[in-house]
Amino acid sequence: MQKMTQTDQQIYESLDARLRSIDQHSQEISKSKQVTLGFKSFSVKCAKLPLVTESKFFEAVFSNNNFSDSGQEAFVLKTDEFSMFAFAKVLEFIFDAYDQRSQNVWEYRRRKLEMDLKLDNFQSVVELGSYLQVKSMDDACTQFIVDKLERENVVDVFEMALRLNMEQLTEASKLFVGYHLTDLLPELSLVDTSLDFVRMVLSLEMAKISNESLMLDFIWDWVKCDLETRKEVMKQLFALVRINHVSEKKLKKKLKKIEKRLNLSDFSSSIDLSRRILPLVPARSWPQLMVLCDSLASSDSDLQELSFADIKQLLNQMITTKDLESENSPWESLSPPCLGVNLEVFQEIAFAGGGDSIFVIVKKQLGEEEESDEFELTVWMNDLRQQPSWSKLSQHQPSEVHQMSNIRAHFCWNILFLTGDIRGSSVGYFLDLCSYEPEWRQWTPLLACPGAQHSVAGLCAVPGQAAGGYPGTAGTAGQGTLWVVTCKRRFCSCSLCGGKETHESEKVFPSGKTVMVRQVAGPEDVAQPRLTPYKDTVMAVGGQDPNSRKCEVYDLSSKEWREAASLTEGRSDPGVVTVGTEIYAFGGRGFFWDETIKSVEKINWEDSEGWSKEDGTRVNMGGTLTVVTVNKPLSWMLRRQEEVSVDKDKYSFPI
Repeated sequence: MQKMTQTDQQIYESLDARLRSIDQHSQEISKSKQVTLGFKSFSVKCAKLPLVTESKFFEAVFSNNNFSDSGQEAFVLKTDEFSMFAFAKVLEFIFDAYDQRSQNVWEYRRRKLEMDLKLDNFQSVVELGSYLQVKSMDDACTQFIVDKLERENVVDVFEMALRLNMEQLTEASKLFVGYHLTDLLPELSLVDTSLDFVRMVLSLEMAKISNESLMLDFIWDWVKCDLETRKEVMKQLFALVRINHVSEKKLKKKLKKIEKRLNLSDFSSSIDLSRRILPLVPARSWPQLMVLCDSLASSDSDLQELSFADIKQLLNQMITTKDLESENSPWESLSPPCLGVNLEVFQEIAFAGGGDSIFVIVKKQLGEEEESDEFELTVWMNDLRQQPSWSKLSQHQPSEVHQMSNIRAHFCWNILFLTGDIRGSSVGYFLDLCSYEPEWRQWTPLLACPGAQHSVAGLCAVPGQAAGGYPGTAGTAGQGTLWVVTCKRRFCSCSLCGGKETHESEKVFPSGKTVMVRQVAGPEDVAQPRLTPYKDTVMAVGGQDPNSRKCEVYDLSSKEWREAASLTEGRSDPGVVTVGTEIYAFGGRGFFWDETIKSVEKINWEDSEGWSKEDGTRVNMGGTLTVVTVNKPLSWMLRRQEEVSVDKDKYSFPI
């Protein structure tokens, strides 16, 4: 007899005790026939029913006498490549389904299995479970490894999932790769990267990618690692690149380099032909969430009438999200930061967001006296790259920031911009989160006119235009533009208000991002224009005149605001956002100070149908609305939303 190791002996004794315990707490097992399983030098007596019910392998074994040993109810599992630990965990998982002490069988089995799994023993358990065809084993192991996915191990996990035909884990690996694609590609060891992995990357529909030309570079870098072997599949791989979203200059340069290296005279012409005859396919993109943010009650009288329960409910409705992948998806409330329940000390609340971040900027009054002139401005950030959760920004803020009023916030290019007024002068600060050591820095938002005369009415970012796409679509490239819009004054003699002038300046931020800052006076008779990207310019929607349904677009050639299609219902301070080629206007204020507009309107600039109300929509707002779009968190995409603090909003509406 083979000598048993102490470790295997302990595992065997623990397994035997566990099976006896389950046998005593399961009526079904107690009535089942007993069989003997042999593994390595161990013999385990257990009930037959769970084996044939939960494992297709054992079902085949014990229903066919030719498979059983010596015609008896016994079977020796001759798989020396698997460990005793894997055998014990798989067997426990099978029998845990019959343990009456667990009320929620699925959760109980999965969580119990995960307690003992580690990255170094996980693969053996998965492979044995797959070999024995154990029901739900793949699902349980998939959830475990998905939580452990990292850029360092995702290639190995994908290869294993492909080899074992684990569909859920394969899809989870694809999602992970798509989300981290830009950071992952430079880290790959291309010499060891398989063709299957390369094909998977090039076939991704959902991917956070700045430019499709990265795929060209990826293919060529991979082929160069083994030219003789890999050049044969290069044409097949190029067919997976969405060349219509690669600039013609970049494509020709890359093809010329490949032809010269491989002596392929017709390669460039064949790719160019494909570019012209193949149908246009959408750019790769990552699913988006629309985020609706409410600055809460608009007056002190509103707050004084609220009970503690009302305030708690109001806070829970501060931020709601909608999945833009599904047309009829509901709005869901996202837990707000811990702001407290004393809303009367809040002086201003502003919001910003984009990419993988949502920001809440809160200015509150300090001190016990009602007229205290001490204030504190706090910036909360929700980093959606992990499990969504709020935290205060740790960067030290200059003392002047706390004195700002009339706060405007905008987040773009991983830079958070804040503007406001201090003693009648316009000031601005920014935080570049991609810089080596992020810190708050001051900037002057209004260079074209004296700060004492004007305040910033709105900020709007228009990214550089993508090849074959619109500004703001996936794969955007080039220099972006930050629009700084002021309120136009009729009797102001500054260059912005008095003439048809814009002031443009190029600014390089600490992370290296170069942005064109464009200052423009807003349209006439609009005190607080709400801005949103419109093609390569901006649109002003509504204002403080509640009777006005007028919308205006800034014409870059004439340097004038020109009228666009009018809203169906007049509104001031609506929440506006651009999604692809569509612009949404949410809520807003009506003619009377306490009247709110509850409708939502939409316009698509690719057609001429104008604004239209969205049927069945309803906005319940307590203050001014801000609407942004962000990347859908990877954790939600991996179907772990039940562990995220997101609840269905019973006051929400579909759009």
